[in-house]
Amino acid sequence: MAGDKGRNYRCTSRIRGNPMSDLKPTGEALVIDGVERHLLFTLNVDDDIQAHFDAPIEDVINMLTDKKTSSSALRYTLAALLNDEADRLD
Repeated sequence: MAGDKGRNYRCTSRIRGNPMSDLKPTGEALVIDGVERHLLFTLNVDDDIQAHFDAPIEDVINMLTDKKTSSSALRYTLAALLNDEADRLD
């Protein structure tokens, strides 16, 4: 800054936690039949769902709110999330 010659400034704030772990998210915890799963909406899941329904993800999300299509859309979306979790654990 102008007129601040000779002053030493230092940052007193610190990064808390482990910032590198933020680069590898673990997903949202969900217990199904007593087994804890960690569902993560990855690009692979997004691509799989869009390919299955042959529609953009926005249309699939709208299908989840439609009474006629919500059941099948939810089943497939959950299956895709669980399959992705299994692939990530291998």
